Amino acid sequence: MLSPADQGRFSLPAARRVLEKVTAPSDLPTIYFAPGAGGALTAQAELGTTVLGVDWRVDLAEVRAAHPEKPLQGNLDPGVLLGSPAGIESGVRRVLEAAGRDGGHVFNLGHGILPDTPVENAELLVKLVHEISEAGP
Repeated sequence: MLSPADQGRFSLPAARRVLEKVTAPSDLPTIYFAPGAGGALTAQAELGTTVLGVDWRVDLAEVRAAHPEKPLQGNLDPGVLLGSPAGIESGVRRVLEAAGRDGGHVFNLGHGILPDTPVENAELLVKLVHEISEAGP
């Protein structure tokens, strides 16, 4: 919820200090995800994490173009799962297409599942991500 300047002044230095203190094995991937902080993605990408988490309110294709080698965690708006199966499929295709095949991608559902989400819609989401990903371009 901070401006890009305030993220650079407050939250990113704190995140950097935490990441420097993590004593995990060097091959353990790390993800930085700050919902609502899309204005500072370039600075976030410089934190040294393995993966850059991208809010569903940010254009994933633009992030991919700016950071082609960086693995991304790109997210589907959780509200999509309150809609129709056709809308869910459209949303999944949109995220996967924007993420591209190069650089790596972790599909994620926004910032969690909404309480009113029908279970069958969540099941459909998982099925579609697998089917569409395996089918390729």
